[in-house]
Amino acid sequence: MMTFKHLGYWWDSMPLEQWPEDPASQKEIRKNWDDVFGDRCQKIVFIGIKLNEKEIRKQLDDCLLKTNAFTPDE
Repeated sequence: MMTFKHLGYWWDSMPLEQWPEDPASQKEIRKNWDDVFGDRCQKIVFIGIKLNEKEIRKQLDDCLLKTNAFTPDE
């Protein structure tokens, strides 16, 4: 079974006027901020019994692009 759904927008895509004004919220938004991608990220969760975490990580890591293989449009 797989579930995929839209959970909202990235703050980086929102005008600053629509950001929360309180410092605690802004600090949380910028906690994992990237200079290129802002707060954009993807997360994947595996739930199961006797999963081989080491092998799953290896296979996923093998799929990653090298740093110089991808440059976002500026």
